[in-house]
Amino acid sequence: MIRAIRRRERWLSPLMALAVVATSCGGGGEAVESWVADVCSGMTSWVEELEERSEGLNDELEGLEEGDSEGVKEVTVAFLGDAVAATERLIERIDEAGVPAVEDGREVADTFLEAIGQVRDVFAEVQDGVGELSTEDPEAFRRALEDFASSIQDNTAAAVEVFSEAQEAGLGGPELDQAFENEPACKALG
Repeated sequence: MIRAIRRRERWLSPLMALAVVATSCGGGGEAVESWVADVCSGMTSWVEELEERSEGLNDELEGLEEGDSEGVKEVTVAFLGDAVAATERLIERIDEAGVPAVEDGREVADTFLEAIGQVRDVFAEVQDGVGELSTEDPEAFRRALEDFASSIQDNTAAAVEVFSEAQEAGLGGPELDQAFENEPACKALG
């Protein structure tokens, strides 16, 4: 059961991919460089916070006694709550960055907000779902946790796809792509 949760890489890796793909989609002008820096530094902080909290989750899980399904449930729900809160902070930061001064700037900003909002919603749904799980049957509990981990992985992959499609469509144009390519905070993501 604990091993299933420790496989955070199964869903944390797509989160990292989300950050990398998202930041390769572009940003713009005097406002473009500033917008891109805000977005990339926000994404970097978000990824770092989730990684740090994930390591803490692993430590907490290792400290539990074997078979402590209630303990696993409790620390998992707390972790997911932290992930929701971290993602909310990222959404606020991207929203506060405003709209990049590029063609389709509003659509660029909305694309970022929508995709990150999807990730937040998945974390919240999984948090609620794990919170409602029965721990009476340890094997059923373990399988349900694995299903939730798969749900996070699948849904974060869908959010990555939103960014990929936007980039392929040329959303924001070459100026935005160049700003992302030149921004040091974006390079930290890749």
